[in-house]
Amino acid sequence: MSDNYIRFIPEELNDRLDLQETLKIKSLDSYGRITVNESEKIEFADAGSNFESVSCPCCGAQLMEWWGEAMEAAWDGQGFISLNITTPCCGKEMSLHNLNYYFNQGFYKVMVELEPEILKPLLWDEIAESIKQELIQITGYEWRIVYAHY
Repeated sequence: MSDNYIRFIPEELNDRLDLQETLKIKSLDSYGRITVNESEKIEFADAGSNFESVSCPCCGAQLMEWWGEAMEAAWDGQGFISLNITTPCCGKEMSLHNLNYYFNQGFYKVMVELEPEILKPLLWDEIAESIKQELIQITGYEWRIVYAHY
C-alpha cells in the first residue's frame, strides 16, 4: 500500500512559527490527518517516489549526480548544518533549498503535513492551494507545497 502526503514548508527557514496559529486552520480537519513537525536541526521534505529531477535555477543545468554529493556534504549525521552551495554549472552561490526540484522539495525546521483522506488526487491541488493561502495569511510567510508519495 502506498501513502500520499501534502506537505507545507516555509519558503524561508524559520526557527519558530506560531504552531498554535497554524493548527487553527479550519479546513485542515475536513481533508485528513494533520501533523506539525518541528525540528531543532534543518530537515529535508522530500517528494518520495514523486522526485524526478533537480536543476540549477540560473542556467537550467541538470544537477542530479552532483546534488547527491552536495546533500551528503551538508549532512552531519543528525541534520543539515549548512545549505550554502556553489553550483557546479555556472558557479552561482545559493542554498540547496532554492534549487529547482521536480516535484517540489525543500528544507524546513517546521512542516505542516496533511495525509489526505480524499481519494481523488485531482482535488489535491485545489485543497493544497487553499491551505497554503490560509498558512500565508496566518503566519505572514510564503509556503511551498510538497506532494510526497511512498
